[in-house]
Amino acid sequence: MHESAVEKAPLRQFHVFEQFKNPKMLKFSNGGHLLVIADYKHIHIVSTYGLEELKELQVPSQGVSSLSFNSVDTLLMFTSMDGYY
Repeated sequence: MHESAVEKAPLRQFHVFEQFKNPKMLKFSNGGHLLVIADYKHIHIVSTYGLEELKELQVPSQGVSSLSFNSVDTLLMFTSMDGYY
């Protein structure tokens, strides 16, 4: 086993999304170019390059329990707490 020291640089804040209060779930796409933010009412799809919201989707009445992208980031799948979506 090889051990190496990792420099502990202080974390810095890059961007604050003021419009997304109390997110329930976050998920990056496989390529890292999209960020999905789920709260209790909406699913927001955000571009990580321009930091702009691309799409807003309605959340099922029971809320989102999981988010997943396909391998090429062309499909976003989500399920609800009641299992219908």
